[in-house]
Parts: sequence; C-alpha cells; structure tokens
Amino acid sequence: MGLERFNRGAFFDAHESLEHAWRAEDGHVRELYHGLLLLAVAWHHVERGSYRGALHSLARAKHWLAGFPAVCQGLPVKAIRAQVDALHQDVVRRGERGLAAVDRGLHQPIRPSDSSGKPPE
Repeated sequence: MGLERFNRGAFFDAHESLEHAWRAEDGHVRELYHGLLLLAVAWHHVERGSYRGALHSLARAKHWLAGFPAVCQGLPVKAIRAQVDALHQDVVRRGERGLAAVDRGLHQPIRPSDSSGKPPE
C-alpha cells in the first residue's frame, strides 16, 4: 500500500502507510522501511516548499538505506539510493527558493525486482 501510494506521488499518504510497516517490523529490514518513508517525507517537503525539511529527510533516508545490498526484500535499494542522491543534488542546486522547479522526473516508482536487481517483465 505504501509503495503504491509513493508510486502515484501521494507522498504524505505513502509516508503514513510506510510508517505503519516500519513500526510493525522488528528486524533489520525496519531500517529499509525507515529509509523509504523518509524518501516519501522528502518528496512531501519538496511539494510544500520546505527546503530544510527536504534536506533533513534526504540525509536521514541516505543514512538508513546505506547498509543494504543492491536488492533487499525484493526492492531495488540501489535505485532507491540513486533517487535519494539525485533528489538531494537537485534540491541543493535549486536552493531554498527554487523548490517549485525541482525535477519531478526524479521521482521514480519503486517496483519489486528479482535477486539480480532487474524489475519483473
């Protein structure tokens, strides 16, 4: 549900759903969910024009996603980290007054993949 909402660009709702998954998990994968929900929060901050909120959420997302392999729980973590990095670079480049111009094309849907990291056909 959270990824479906994220993929549709419903970032606040995605955050809410992913937070439920994060809180319900007690293993290492909890950190993966935390990173995902923080990416959704970052996009939400971009939409609302909160430069500091976006930067803070992206830094935290990067931290929580750092220890995972390229694919974990069927999710393309390497691609998710790339989205975090690209969004961070664009937010910094555009600055506090330029969030309305952040490249929305940087939002890439998160689709499960097989163990090779390739999305299903």
